[in-house]
Amino acid sequence: MKRADLELLLLVLAGVGTGVTARAAAGASPRAARAAAKRLRERGLVRRVDGVLTLQRDAVALLLKRASEMHDLGVILRGSNELVFCSLAEPGTVTDIVGRTGLSVPTVYRAARDLYSVGAARNMGGTIHLDGSLVDLAKAMKAVSEPDIHAHTIYRDSRRVLVRVPAGAACSGQLTAFSRFGEFGVEYGGMRDYYIVQEDVVDIHDVLVHALLAAAEHGDISGMSMVVVFYLKHRDMMDITRVRRTASRFGAAGIWLDVESYVRNRAAIKNAETFAPWGEFIEKANLYGVDPAEYTTLPPTEALLRDLGAGLEGPVGIYLLGGENMRLKGLKESTKDCDMVVKGHTDFAAVVKALAKMGYSAIAPAEHAVDDGRLHPVDILEHPTLPRVDIFTKTVMGGITLTDSMADSADHMEFGNLRVGVLRNEHVFMLKAVAGREGDIQDMAALVRGASGQPDGYNHGEFNWKMVLDEARLQGDNPGVDLPGALLDGLSYMEEQTGIRSPILAVVRRRAVDSNIMRLVRGGWRPLRDVVDSLAGGDIPHSYVLNRANSLTKSGALKRAEGRRALVCGDARFPRPGWNVDGWGMERYMAWRFHLGERPGPQGMAELAEYVRGQGCATMGDLDGAVSSGVFCIPHDPSPTPAEAVRMCLRMRG
Repeated sequence: MKRADLELLLLVLAGVGTGVTARAAAGASPRAARAAAKRLRERGLVRRVDGVLTLQRDAVALLLKRASEMHDLGVILRGSNELVFCSLAEPGTVTDIVGRTGLSVPTVYRAARDLYSVGAARNMGGTIHLDGSLVDLAKAMKAVSEPDIHAHTIYRDSRRVLVRVPAGAACSGQLTAFSRFGEFGVEYGGMRDYYIVQEDVVDIHDVLVHALLAAAEHGDISGMSMVVVFYLKHRDMMDITRVRRTASRFGAAGIWLDVESYVRNRAAIKNAETFAPWGEFIEKANLYGVDPAEYTTLPPTEALLRDLGAGLEGPVGIYLLGGENMRLKGLKESTKDCDMVVKGHTDFAAVVKALAKMGYSAIAPAEHAVDDGRLHPVDILEHPTLPRVDIFTKTVMGGITLTDSMADSADHMEFGNLRVGVLRNEHVFMLKAVAGREGDIQDMAALVRGASGQPDGYNHGEFNWKMVLDEARLQGDNPGVDLPGALLDGLSYMEEQTGIRSPILAVVRRRAVDSNIMRLVRGGWRPLRDVVDSLAGGDIPHSYVLNRANSLTKSGALKRAEGRRALVCGDARFPRPGWNVDGWGMERYMAWRFHLGERPGPQGMAELAEYVRGQGCATMGDLDGAVSSGVFCIPHDPSPTPAEAVRMCLRMRG
C-alpha cells in the first residue's frame, strides 16, 4: 500500500474522522490527500460521509479494526509488504510467494522479515505462516485488492494490476488495451474489457503495451495483428524507446521486439506462432486504412549518393550513420531513410540545395514524428521514390557529437563532388542504441555479427567492443541524451532478442546506474530509498544501486544528510553553459537537472525561459549557477515541480 494511503487509513482506524483538509494539515498536499482517499474508496476500505472519511461498515473494516489493536498495520500493509501479506492467506515458501506476487526474491525476504518483526508471521521449516488472528484479514484484503470478482488477472506486481472482465462489467481502475482502441480510430470490439490499476494516467504507449500483454497471454493471433495495426497506424505519435521501457516493466520486452522484427523484415521472431502469416496481416491492415508504405521497404538506393554528388556545385563532405551506412557494407538490403551528418552549415546548405534539385522537399517541423523530435535532425527531406534523408549538423541524435575519433576512423568513398565518410560499425552501433528506432536492435546485432565479413575497404576484423566504450567515454556528460542508459537498454534488448551477450555489459551497467543516480539527485535532496527504488528492477538489484550510491558518496560525487538517508549532488554543473536561454535550451536543461520531474510542455518551457531571462540570466551557465547553489535548500517532502524549483532558486539568489 502506498505510504499516503496507509497513513490516511491508519488515521481513520484510530478514530480520527479525517477529511482531506485535516490530512493536508498533517503534512500531505491536498492533491495527494485526495488521491489517497480516492484509492481507499475504490478498494472499498473507507467511505466519505459529509466530507469526512470513515471506515466502511463491512467485515473487512471490522477485521482491520481488530488487527490494528493487536498488530502494527503500518508495517504489515506498507508498500510491497501488503502484497506478501495477502499472498500468505495460504502458507507458502519464499519461492511460492515470488510466484504468487511477481516480486523479486530480495523483496519477499525483506517483507517477510518485516512481518516477523511485528509478530504477524513466523517461519516453520521454511514455510511462512501468518499469525492465526490475521489469516481472515489476509483473505479479505486479497479480495478487495482484486479490481473485480469476475476479473482475470493478466499481469500483477506491487504497483500495477492488469485485468480483463466481461464486457460492460463494473471494475475499478482505468480502461486500457483493446478497450481504448476505438478512441484512436481502430475499432476492435469484443466480449471483454481491460482495466489497469496503476498510479500514472494511461497514455497511448500504455494502451499499446497492455494490448500486447493481453494478446500474448494466450497466443491470440488476431489480437496480436490488431496490436501491430494499432502501432503502425499511430507510430508517429509514439516514442519507441518509451514503448520498449514500458514493455520491459511488464516483462514483455521480448514479445515487443518481436513486433518490431515482424513489421521490419519478418525475421528473428522468437514467438513466431503468435503472429499471422504476412499476407493475412496485410489484408487485415488494409481494412483499417494502414498505409502499405508503413510496412514495405524501398528498393536499393545506389543512385542516391551518385546523384547527390553529381548535383553538388562544389566539394562537400558527409558522414553516413545508419541504414545507408549498413547497406553499403552489405549488412542490409535496403533502407527507408538515409541519416547523414555534416560538419558545418555551409555543407548543410549545399546538400539541401542539391537534394532539392533531385526532387526532395523538406517536411515541416510541425509534421515531424515523436522520434524525429527526440533525435532532432536539422532537416528532414522526402522524395516520392527514394529514401528519406535526415541531415544532422555536427550534433547527432539529440546530443551525440561527431568527434574527431569518429571522423578519422571512418572509411571514405567519393561520388563526384561528394566525399562520403562511412562510420565504423562500432560508432554506428552506439548511435543505433541512442536512436531507438524500430528495428535498430536487429541492426545492432547485424553490425556485431557482420563486422569481420564485410567487403574490402570496410573490413576491420572482429567487432571492437572497446571502441564503443572509449567513444561513449569521450562523449562525456551530455544534456541531450542519456548515453549510458541508452547503451545499457540496447545491449539488454539485443541479448533478449538475438542471444548476443556483450562483454562490456557489466561496465555499461555500472556507468548507467552511476549516471542515473547523479541525474536523480542533482535536482535537490532525494531520499536514498527513493533513489534505490527508482533504479532497481530487472537485472539491477536494490543492493547494486545501493553499493553504487555508497561508492559515489565515498568519491565525493554525492553528499549525504539527514542521518545518511538522503542524497544530493549540488556541485554538478550544466555541461553547455554557453547555450542561450530559450525554450529549446530550457527543455534540455530541465531534463538534465530534474531527471524524473514533471516538466512543462513547449509553451511552458518558453514562458519559463522568459521568466529566467527576466531574472538576469542570459545563458544556461547563468541559470545553472543559481540552481546549483540553491538545490541544497529545495524541500523534498514533498518536492516542488522542476519549474517551481527553478523559480525558488532564482528568488533565493535575489
